[in-house]
Amino acid sequence: MRSIFTATCLSLAMFSTGSVIAADTAKVATTEEATKLIQDKGYICLTCHQVDTKVLGPAYKEVAEKYKGADEATVARLMKQAKEGKAADLVWGQVPMPPNPTLTDEDAATIVHWILSLAAADAKGAEVKK
Repeated sequence: MRSIFTATCLSLAMFSTGSVIAADTAKVATTEEATKLIQDKGYICLTCHQVDTKVLGPAYKEVAEKYKGADEATVARLMKQAKEGKAADLVWGQVPMPPNPTLTDEDAATIVHWILSLAAADAKGAEVKK
C-alpha cells in the first residue's frame, strides 16, 4: 500500500512539473499569428482592443504592463475573463467586456500569453533604444 501511495505522489509530481516546464518553454504567438487567429476564428477581441491604442477596452500593451510577471492563477483568471466576459470596473472603464462563448481554452491560452508577452517585447525595445 505504501509503495502505491509513493508511486502516485511521484507521478503527480512528475506531471505537474512537466506542465510547468511545457508552459515556460511553449512558443508564444507573434502579433501577426495572434491577430490572424482572432480574425480567422471570428473572435470579437479586436472590436474593442488594439495592440497600442485604447479603443473601448484597454490597449493590449496596457494589459501586458498591468499583469507583467503574472503567475499561472492570474493567467487562468485572464483566460476565464476572455471567455466569459467581465463587468465594467473602475480599473479599465465603464464598458463591460462581453463574453466570447466560442473561444476555446487553447485559443484563450494562446491569446492571453501573447498579450502578456507584449510587456517583455516593450522592455526589449526600450533596452535597444538606449
